[in-house]
Amino acid sequence: WLCVPEALRYVGSLLDGGWPAVRAHNRALALRGREILCDALGIEAPAPASMIGTLATVPLWDGEVSPPGSALELDPLQRALFEEDRIEVPLHSWPGPPHRLVRISAHLYNRVEEYEALAKMHRDMAKSAK
Repeated sequence: WLCVPEALRYVGSLLDGGWPAVRAHNRALALRGREILCDALGIEAPAPASMIGTLATVPLWDGEVSPPGSALELDPLQRALFEEDRIEVPLHSWPGPPHRLVRISAHLYNRVEEYEALAKMHRDMAKSAK
């Protein structure tokens, strides 16, 4: 708790323009990441850009297996992304199995190349799932 004010000051100092610039950068990156994923999956963006902050959710193809029995269990696709390529990204069943979503987030430490790698993995796995 004691370091939070300093952490907020530090992150706000990383870009000229302070926190407004950080938020604008992160939002632009989230929108770009969403665009990359949607293009790779051949789908339209599921929500208007005006609804996006620094997180974006994209629908995926349906899973072939039942959802995890516990919140601690991972979707097999999420496990494969991490084990094969060290990509850490949350997958959620929504509105219920077998439907699922991938949620990306953006911050100053993220790069467009990371979203491109995720999109490539999803594109490749979607082809093999069909």
